[in-house]
Amino acid sequence: MITIDNEIVTSTHYDRYSARQKAQGPEPKNALLRIKVRTTRCATVLVMALSLCACSTNVVRPKPETESTSPIQTLIILGDSLMARSSDGAGTTSSSVITREYDWRVINISQSGETIANAVRLEIWKAVQFVFGGASADSKERRKKNNVVVQLGHNDWFWWGLNEKVFEENYRKLLTELNPLPTTVYCLVPISARWDYNGKVNASNVSYEDIRMIVRDLAKEGLCQLIETRDWYTKQHVMGTTAMPDRLHLNGKGHQIFSDNLMESLRSD
Repeated sequence: MITIDNEIVTSTHYDRYSARQKAQGPEPKNALLRIKVRTTRCATVLVMALSLCACSTNVVRPKPETESTSPIQTLIILGDSLMARSSDGAGTTSSSVITREYDWRVINISQSGETIANAVRLEIWKAVQFVFGGASADSKERRKKNNVVVQLGHNDWFWWGLNEKVFEENYRKLLTELNPLPTTVYCLVPISARWDYNGKVNASNVSYEDIRMIVRDLAKEGLCQLIETRDWYTKQHVMGTTAMPDRLHLNGKGHQIFSDNLMESLRSD
């Protein structure tokens, strides 16, 4: 062990210590002078370090690759049992698929047995307003990222047997209330089901295709953007039960078909 200026230095470090001392020059013998020299050296090192830090603050760092400048898209689905559930589990519903595979924010306001008539009675547009806010000066810009898809009508036709006049009035009322809000409203034409292959009509002698025509006509008036579904499902999908186990409701495959076609329509609009 070797002691130098009250420091204990091992023999293995002595050569490096000696070299450092030679490079720095001889230490003054006077204690006060030694303190002054060492203080000057420390100050020099400190100034150099601060200079490097100052330089580093001017470096322009690239943005992380995960950052995105595109607005987050939000989709509200107003639907019935078709959108509320899947025979293959909750993780395979359209809302789950769109959230997982397309990275959209999806709010699924769907319930089994829901109707357009009940949506009007409950003033469902207030729920949409709660999410998107009311009309304002920037409504046009907000419509670019806020979307509402109306997937309703089957139960009005099937369970309640509504005639064309009442069906049209209810649907018109819903759209009229949604339109002032800062969102783009889409009317989804009721998708294929077993009724298309067995000639069924409801209690008012209205066919399933009749209510589809009402939806198309409302879109022509400019009350909504139309999403046509006639080519989404083949007869094999429906009657062969590959996408609809009960020839009406969707399984996982059916929801995947629905999601892919819906997103293609939304993105191309």
